[in-house]
Amino acid sequence: MEKNKIKNRILALISLGIVVIAFVLVGQRFIFNPMDHDYVRLKGYYMEDENTLDIVMMGSSEVFCDYSPGIAYRETGLTSYPFAFNINPSTIWKYELPEILSTQSPQVLVVEVNGACYNDETLTDYGATRHLIDAMPFSQNKQKIISEMSPIISDEHLTSYYLPILKYHGEVLKHDPRSTITPFLRGYNLLRGVFAHTTYVTDKYPNIKLLDVDKNKMMPLHRDAEKGLMEFLDLCKEYDIENILFVQFPHLPLSQWSKDKIERYNTVKEIVEAQGYEFLYTGDYYNDIGLVIEEDFADGEHLNANGQEKFSAWLSRFLKEKYDLKPAQLSDKQREEWENTVKYTQGFYEYWEDYIRENPNPDDRVALTETPYAIKRINQLLK
Repeated sequence: MEKNKIKNRILALISLGIVVIAFVLVGQRFIFNPMDHDYVRLKGYYMEDENTLDIVMMGSSEVFCDYSPGIAYRETGLTSYPFAFNINPSTIWKYELPEILSTQSPQVLVVEVNGACYNDETLTDYGATRHLIDAMPFSQNKQKIISEMSPIISDEHLTSYYLPILKYHGEVLKHDPRSTITPFLRGYNLLRGVFAHTTYVTDKYPNIKLLDVDKNKMMPLHRDAEKGLMEFLDLCKEYDIENILFVQFPHLPLSQWSKDKIERYNTVKEIVEAQGYEFLYTGDYYNDIGLVIEEDFADGEHLNANGQEKFSAWLSRFLKEKYDLKPAQLSDKQREEWENTVKYTQGFYEYWEDYIRENPNPDDRVALTETPYAIKRINQLLK
């Protein structure tokens, strides 16, 4: 009898342990996490069916603000995804590349180079590593970045990077858990990571005056930014990726700070090309793209939805022609999902326009991305 009691207690403890572990694992994935657009976007990358992406774009906010996979698919039939998040310094690119290639073998890797032009403050931004690490599944690569970046992220106990519940347990009532649950149940992000500012550059700069940029002047990079770029280039050679294009996404020289930053791209271009890779300066193509500064820029560094649609169409066609890309062989189900992304992306732009009309004061507006409320509004517009 006593042995049976002990046995039952042991079984009860084991069962309790299993329940606790399951609660932590499931809770971290769907509830106890930041649930912001960066997390949802990065998690969405891992949900894409393996080896179905023709193009992967990595970089900072310029990528998800300026580029829409839905528009690219509409224009070219090419599948793509932005492995991108706010403040993405070149110092952590070497950890991102293994993540990108762990599930996909893209025909082209596009690298948005803003993160190689950061200063000391942005290079060591705590949020950058948090965005990336929180979304990464457990792996040796995740252990590596936590270990090697610990001098930057040591303001929090490192355990929270393995168990995000320790950091985000208080966030559960602040966000809608459907932001992470619904895409998981669907199997993919409807908008494939799209984000759109709801402002115009003229809201802040009513009288736009662009400074002259010297395309031959090379502003020096921060030593750590340059080191991170070189480490990334070395890693690209190790992986022997056939097509890599480094791209300076649309920027406006509205101040001395932004002018200096654009001239740092000249330095990045020289470094990249010296290593045998190609560099695209999109500032040379504004007329071809059809960008109108007053209508298509949200600020000096990002496009709004108007510009996003134009730039996505142009860049996807540019890549398809330059590299003679052939769309991936998709199943009927996968094609249907991408056609759904196109439909909802176009609905997203309608929602964007309605939102601006409903909120005429730019100071009252927030940026739009895939949320349960946004999808609800898009559904209403699509009826």
